[in-house]
Amino acid sequence: MDASDPAGVPEEPARAVAVHEELVRAVVAGDGPAPVAQALAAHLGCGVRIVDEHGDDRAAAGDAEQLKEIAGLPDVRAAVERSWTTGHATVVDAPAGRVVVAALAVGRYLFGAVLADCREAVLGAADVRTVERAAHVAALLVLAEEAVTETDQRRRADLVTDLVTDGAGRPGVGEEVRRLGFDPQQLQGLAVIAVGGDRRAEAARVIARAVGASGLVGAHADLVVVLAEQARGPAVEDVRRAAADAVGGPVLAVRAPSGTDPLPRRFDAARRAVRLLDALGVHDGTVPADEVLPYAAVLDADRRSLAAFLEATIGPVLHYDAERGAELLTTLRAFVRTGASPTRTARALFLHPNTVLQRLDRLDRVLGVGWRDDERLFRISLAVRLHELAERLGQPG
Repeated sequence: MDASDPAGVPEEPARAVAVHEELVRAVVAGDGPAPVAQALAAHLGCGVRIVDEHGDDRAAAGDAEQLKEIAGLPDVRAAVERSWTTGHATVVDAPAGRVVVAALAVGRYLFGAVLADCREAVLGAADVRTVERAAHVAALLVLAEEAVTETDQRRRADLVTDLVTDGAGRPGVGEEVRRLGFDPQQLQGLAVIAVGGDRRAEAARVIARAVGASGLVGAHADLVVVLAEQARGPAVEDVRRAAADAVGGPVLAVRAPSGTDPLPRRFDAARRAVRLLDALGVHDGTVPADEVLPYAAVLDADRRSLAAFLEATIGPVLHYDAERGAELLTTLRAFVRTGASPTRTARALFLHPNTVLQRLDRLDRVLGVGWRDDERLFRISLAVRLHELAERLGQPG
């Protein structure tokens, strides 16, 4: 094919008219971009793939398998950008053959591209313009779809806010949940997802796609909130990973405590867990709220306050170990876990009791006399467990 051949191909006018008629029907039907792909494939005799801005499929028709792997190629991405800028389709020599590329764009909004495989078809310049017009129509159809989706997502987000706050008792909330196809009694799978920076809205869209019809997604209190029926919803880690891939940075997911507590109370517990994890410097991964709630119940601190607490309680031990290659922290952890029993500490560490006693004497010098008194030992125990939690989650505080 030579897209610049002015002579064109004899059948082009008839094909253009046929495709135009199909496009008009597609607009009237409002069934999204699939009929556009089908019309191009049927009348141009080529494989067609319509992809979104990430290269994922929106629609495909004809023998379009070869197009599946090329949407993300640099040459194809550059062709989409050119088409978006110029408003015209362009032809790319891809590894699998020549491909017509036309951006799916409305003004400054890019929704993806139409890719037409030209290897087996004899297409002329008018056919390329037909692909171009089809892309314009598909973009308008996608825009309409997105507007409907956005309206629906706003309704769902408002509903999520109602369900995890005092609005849960508002008249009509249960009925609205049922209208969306959920049983309010089963909609108990709750997770909150923390995304840093200004990428929360983008992450929420990706998470909504990942959750799909199995749950509700909304934003509340600077968190993305996911509510799902526990038997149907996707794994929280899968949802978190999809968001992290989309934003290209750390994403923290916290599974709310299970149980019979009302959703607002469980949401508040998950939010407190996120706050404590942030103070510990943990911003990535999936963590059950139950792991940190015992500490969140005692501490409600920001990162600076928590760092000061750890420094004031076990900082001398950390510095001593770092400077001398000692293992006083290991001994202190075992001492805390075994109920402050030197004998059980020795047994837990497989050490002679005298060795443990010597280390405890050294802790007396490092922490000061009286560190084993009830109130001070409680604070040290809390600090030791928080430091161990942060270390286990991969980012020591």
